[in-house]
Amino acid sequence: MTIFFLLCVILFSGYSETIYVYTYELCNNEPVPIDIQAKEGILDGLFDAGHIVFDDIHDSQHENLLAKGKIATLINHAKKGGAYYLVCALIITTVKPNPTENEYIESHALYYLYDVLTGNLLKKGNTTVNNRENKTIMNKKNLWFQLGLYISKEISQF
Repeated sequence: MTIFFLLCVILFSGYSETIYVYTYELCNNEPVPIDIQAKEGILDGLFDAGHIVFDDIHDSQHENLLAKGKIATLINHAKKGGAYYLVCALIITTVKPNPTENEYIESHALYYLYDVLTGNLLKKGNTTVNNRENKTIMNKKNLWFQLGLYISKEISQF
């Protein structure tokens, strides 16, 4: 069994890339709790696509490095972790309570893919989602996870 595992690692190591994921997520101007961030969808989607992914679990609890223009700081974090790529996402969510219906949730995401070695921006995009577009009204956790999956698919198409 050990030999099979080592053979798989050797044969398939060239097919996966190591990616550092940074998100800054706010909901109604407050940091999003760690357990319901869109980052989970990004990490899961990239992992399912065959990438090795890692993050700093407390990104949104610190200053917004994207707004401060500190991409170099993030690239250095990614380099120290052995990443080839850096994925950054800024996710701003607004929740509007409605006394007669479920709350209305809208999230706007900006996302970026950087080459860690050169620091070059390889891809960027944005999207807006809300919990009213489908026949089923999603709660925040499901909406953010789906948003994260969407971002991971867009990034993986590079």
